Amino acid sequence: MKATSKANLLKRASITQETRLCSSEERPFFGNFNVIADTVIIHTPSLENPKIIEMRDQKLAKLFGSIFDIMWTSAKPIKI
Repeated sequence: MKATSKANLLKRASITQETRLCSSEERPFFGNFNVIADTVIIHTPSLENPKIIEMRDQKLAKLFGSIFDIMWTSAKPIKI
């Protein structure tokens, strides 16, 4: 998916104060994950085979929180 398409999708769905995208070279897939307390939710959007996986585990939540922090730091802010 092109960066402009991703930005348009984020513009329609975003409820955040700031949005960032990683370059396609760094992240050649399109999906999302959320970390809420001890829960990790992984979402892979696809018209043919969408998936949502929810895991409740404090250690996994900390791991995904760390991954998020690394990705957030390396991503560039975009205006939507």
